[in-house]
Amino acid sequence: MSPANGLSSTATLATGARRPDGTPLPSLDRIVLQVVPDQDAELLRLQSGDVDMTQSELRPDDYVAARRAEDQGKLEVVELGVGPDADAFWFELKPEAWKKDPRFAFVSRPEFRQAISYAVDREAFAENVFLGAAVPVWGPITPGNKIWFSPNVMRYPHDVNKAKDVLKSIGLEDRNGNGIVEDAQGHEARFTVITQRGIGWFERGTNELQKQLAQAGIALEIAPIDNGALIKRMLSSDYEAIYYRPLTTDLDPAANMDFWLSSGSGHFWNLPGPKGARRYRAVGSAHRHADGAAGLDDRSGEAERDLQRGAAGLRREPSGDLFRGAADLLRAQCSRAWCRAVRAAAAGVVECRISLSVRSRSGAP
Repeated sequence: MSPANGLSSTATLATGARRPDGTPLPSLDRIVLQVVPDQDAELLRLQSGDVDMTQSELRPDDYVAARRAEDQGKLEVVELGVGPDADAFWFELKPEAWKKDPRFAFVSRPEFRQAISYAVDREAFAENVFLGAAVPVWGPITPGNKIWFSPNVMRYPHDVNKAKDVLKSIGLEDRNGNGIVEDAQGHEARFTVITQRGIGWFERGTNELQKQLAQAGIALEIAPIDNGALIKRMLSSDYEAIYYRPLTTDLDPAANMDFWLSSGSGHFWNLPGPKGARRYRAVGSAHRHADGAAGLDDRSGEAERDLQRGAAGLRREPSGDLFRGAADLLRAQCSRAWCRAVRAAAAGVVECRISLSVRSRSGAP
């Protein structure tokens, strides 16, 4: 296989792998990897037989074209089910990042982010952003994680009037009739949200959020930027809100306790994480019983509920104040790497995407 453009690498495979019954597995002499920076070009190469499979899930934008190519015998589209990882929309919650910005007084309130959760229509988000290839989720663990998923987390039904009532309860109202809520001093709930440029569902997602949150009086200004610049700003806490895909490495919470521990350094909404040895009671319990013992789902659900409301024992600590707002992550599930972004700093809850893989029927020359 020789790429027309880009880089390629060849790996020689070890043979001798066997099935549990001892019979040998099919083997390959080698794998050739091509670096194709553009996913449009990648799909075209797949359709022409220049490559055998794509490096990640099928984008919603490509579904119709891929199905058409499948009907022509060029591709095979394989539905993998709901993915275990997610996109997220969250606010920066590091107090130092806001300096003396008066808006942090209400951004840091859990009610503010809960109001956003009420304002988001998850079904409409799935349809408009992922073209229907998504299902709603309400917690940090998605149905794609069959061992740890629990349906017993708090759900926020779409209710714009409820969102407005919650905002009013913390002093945010549209006092001047311009359609944007503000506090008693006139500070508007207007924010800039950054996302990765050139990714269709990221750009559609921020546009959909902008449209839906405007109904509750919250204004978003969208700023798509290159991925490298986005990561740099996230790591330096130089942003107000982000719509992006934070990644972790494993389905088992035991493998990313830097994320689940209140003292962990994996809190992307507040980097680096606060210090201290405290952890969420239910998370610790679920971690100790990761062998599939009876009641595991109950413990997993309790862990998520603790993250939603904030563990009482942590409320006087900086991390406690952070986690009390955990009911509000906007999640949109895709199928790339294991992602269990906690809902602590986010706003709303959105979708799980259905994962699709494509591979060539004809094979590469």
